[in-house]
Amino acid sequence: MGKIDKNKAGETALYTVDVLQKMVLGFMPGGHLIEGFLNFRSGLKQNRLISFFDSFKKVLDENVGRELKAEDFNNGDFIDVMDSIASKIQTTKSEYKLERFRNILLKQIIEASLETELILKFIQAVDELSTIQLLMLVAIDSGSRPTTLREVHVRLEEVGVNFLNASEESSEGEMSINSSDFIFYIRELINKGFVDENEVDRVFQTNSSPPSEWLQVYKNLSEQRVNYSNTEIVYTVSKTAHKLLYYIENYEG
Repeated sequence: MGKIDKNKAGETALYTVDVLQKMVLGFMPGGHLIEGFLNFRSGLKQNRLISFFDSFKKVLDENVGRELKAEDFNNGDFIDVMDSIASKIQTTKSEYKLERFRNILLKQIIEASLETELILKFIQAVDELSTIQLLMLVAIDSGSRPTTLREVHVRLEEVGVNFLNASEESSEGEMSINSSDFIFYIRELINKGFVDENEVDRVFQTNSSPPSEWLQVYKNLSEQRVNYSNTEIVYTVSKTAHKLLYYIENYEG
């Protein structure tokens, strides 16, 4: 028996799978509809990949102040990171997340300062967290001191997050949220080790603040977790979260 060319073998396997899929779909009720969906899904993923890497090329041209070499792209670490990101962007519609994935790839070329294993975890985190949760991390980390939920609210509104009434569902887009989802999001960030909470002496502020309904939400949440009536809960990002933000937001150091 002659040797099988590996490339030809791969092509044959793909062709066989494609033929079998068409045969199975041909016997199924509504099979032609399923086939159409699969073709559409495949095309959508391909278009997202093409669009992403077109935009990444523009980012490279604008930010890399040197001539690029083959070694920048064909080393194992970069390939692992690129492969992981490619698998995520095929199912990502959030422009905010896509920009963060581009930032990660760019840093891999300009200054790959972290272990690849940690970067892969960051890619997973960007994929799993909601856009609003990522914005929450930025809002918590943007102050010069620990942050209250009231301050997080104001900072999120400044970047376009729409805070819904309690009776409304968070289904009007990735930048809308109701109180129950907000509480779930902040607790999930704490459970995942991205946010730390601490009890401090209460500071009464007179500057801009959320609507009264949301103030009550934050007051109730804080009172559930404090030991004294004159204290409140404040939030900081963890060291790991700060590294994540540095890698996806182009933070300094």
